Amino acid sequence: MRYNWPGNVRELENVIERAVVLTRNSTITLADLYLEEQPEKAPLNTNEYFVLPAKSTLAQIEREAIVQALRHTEGNREATARLLNIGPATLYRKFKEYQIQ
Repeated sequence: MRYNWPGNVRELENVIERAVVLTRNSTITLADLYLEEQPEKAPLNTNEYFVLPAKSTLAQIEREAIVQALRHTEGNREATARLLNIGPATLYRKFKEYQIQ
């Protein structure tokens, strides 16, 4: 309630979406909300970062980001699309394009 929300409703929506996708619990807690004013309170979780190979093409980076997001969401394709901020149809096209199963 004390957060300034400089991005207004769009920022709020993004923070809530991210919390829903990343939380491992049935309830979203303050720790699940990553707000700019609270970086020291948010635990550093290396599972939230994509590891990309150096000297990769854009296509290789995109494919790897999709694969890692899919692993992070434990195979949940809808959650993967939300995490990547793309539509489910786009994700399915990328699966075909990059031959991801």
